[in-house]
Amino acid sequence: MEIKVNAPVIVHEGRNILRIKSDVEIVHITGPESYRAKATRGIWDTGATHTSIPLSTAQALGLALGDEVMSMGVTAKGRSYPCEFLLNFPPLGAIRVREALAVEGMKTPLLIGMDVIKQGRTTIEPDGDGGVNFTFSI
Repeated sequence: MEIKVNAPVIVHEGRNILRIKSDVEIVHITGPESYRAKATRGIWDTGATHTSIPLSTAQALGLALGDEVMSMGVTAKGRSYPCEFLLNFPPLGAIRVREALAVEGMKTPLLIGMDVIKQGRTTIEPDGDGGVNFTFSI
C-alpha cells in the first residue's frame, strides 16, 4: 500500500503552515460480515504519539473503550480512552490501529499518529512550490 499526498503551503493567521491530509475511513468490525464506518479526512501528525479520534466518533461506531487515561497533546487535551479500529484507505487497503485514543471534546476528526506512521516508510520532499509531497508505504 502506498499513500501519496501533495500538501500545499497554507497561509493561516499570517504564517505558512503545512497540513498533510488524506481521505480515510475509520472502521469498527462488528461481526464476521458486518462493520460500521465513518469516512473522514485524517491529518498525518508526526508530533502525535497515538492516533486519535473524537470520543463522539468512537461512541457512534460502538468501539469498546478502555479505562480513562490523560492525554496531553495540543489537539487532544483531557479525558481519553484507549480503543482499537481499522483505518481503511480506499482502494489501497487497511491498517489496524491497536493503541488509538478516543478523546473527549476533540475537534479534529482524526489525527494519524506515530503508532501508525512507524509501521511503514515515510518520505516528505519539497514540491518546489513551498509545499511537500508526502508518501507513506507499507
